[in-house]
Amino acid sequence: MSQAAKDKRVKAVVCWAPAVFFRPLWAKKWTNAILKKGFTSNVWGFKFTKKLLETDFKYDNNLKEARKIKVPVQIIHGTKDAAVPLSQSKELYKNLNCEKELIALKGANHIFSGEGELEKAISSTKEFFGKHI
Repeated sequence: MSQAAKDKRVKAVVCWAPAVFFRPLWAKKWTNAILKKGFTSNVWGFKFTKKLLETDFKYDNNLKEARKIKVPVQIIHGTKDAAVPLSQSKELYKNLNCEKELIALKGANHIFSGEGELEKAISSTKEFFGKHI
């Protein structure tokens, strides 16, 4: 969000299942694990270290930067996303002051792993960029 808000080279933005508020999603669980062990991993095996606490958790609210974006934004989010709730994308959408589009992929999870879901996300992204770049 921050880069899109200030970089004139950015002509359009597509967000897939964006996290707008990090702390409600992971902070307590992950912070405790990171402080205890020095790292933690999510269900997909991605490793998170203390740097996460200094970056993503430090800048918990992306809405301030999102309100500054002037280029078109497309948000794609699955309705069955257990990692980042669709409500976060709806909040982002509500706070954007630009041309915007929210696509809720029915039944899709956070990584669009169901049949045809990833293809829909890619197709929508290509169409959006094709129109705006």
